[in-house]
Amino acid sequence: MLQALDAAFGQRPERYAWVALPATFDQKLELQSLATSAPDLLFTAQHLLTRLQMWLQARNLGALAVELEWTLDLRKLDGKPLPPTEKIALRTAQATQDMKHLRRLASEQLARSCLSAPANQLRLRTLETTPWGGLTTSLLPEDNKPGEKLHQLVERLSVRLGEKNVTVPQALQDHRPECMQQWLPARTAGAAAAIQQAGGDALLPPWLLREPLRLQVKGDKPCYQGPLQLLTRARRLEAAWWDAQRREPAVRDYFIARSASAGLLWVFRERLAAEQERAQWFLHGVYA
Repeated sequence: MLQALDAAFGQRPERYAWVALPATFDQKLELQSLATSAPDLLFTAQHLLTRLQMWLQARNLGALAVELEWTLDLRKLDGKPLPPTEKIALRTAQATQDMKHLRRLASEQLARSCLSAPANQLRLRTLETTPWGGLTTSLLPEDNKPGEKLHQLVERLSVRLGEKNVTVPQALQDHRPECMQQWLPARTAGAAAAIQQAGGDALLPPWLLREPLRLQVKGDKPCYQGPLQLLTRARRLEAAWWDAQRREPAVRDYFIARSASAGLLWVFRERLAAEQERAQWFLHGVYA
């Protein structure tokens, strides 16, 4: 009490604790009116996103994932119990403080969502953040191109079309051409690294057949719309001896061949087994 009186009369300095922002952003807002559809939540979400941007700038952070959660106004509907809340998650491949991009993602995702009952409250909280390194810009005006960035377009299309319909290739440690890559959703954590690490052999064709096509053989020469002319030496491949799902390992000799009507083709010859009288030829890829 004596210290408070001294501070009130100016006989000692008043000390106040520093205002510290919370480690995570988590705020709620009451809706002005009951929201009967998911897009009705966007108006209140915009206010929460503005507060989130100020929090990110003050904490020098970038958002990677946030969650929108709305509280339902009804406990039951047509005699069926309802969950107390419903929510959606917004994720970005790169850290961002751009609320326009998050609002676009929220708009796309809410347009595809349906409220089980009218909502009366909206909550926004961060799920994942990372230290903010700032925006990378250039002094050259031609490098600062206007418009939406590529990763933002990919994320928006992933929400609109479905994550399984927007994919990127990831290289795998396998010598078999049909097993050299797998496809990942573009919004997964490893997708950006997969694009940077993606590389290939210059001799591989840009188009692989889903299943190798067996070719006819006339006079020990493979034929596809006529006889093929082999242009390269054999490129030997021996792999999949570790694959328990295969009965036999992949033992092939690959060639680049020319067809008079189909152009450049990628064909292989299976290694002749002891019980076979003639090697089998297959078409595996087509050059543009």
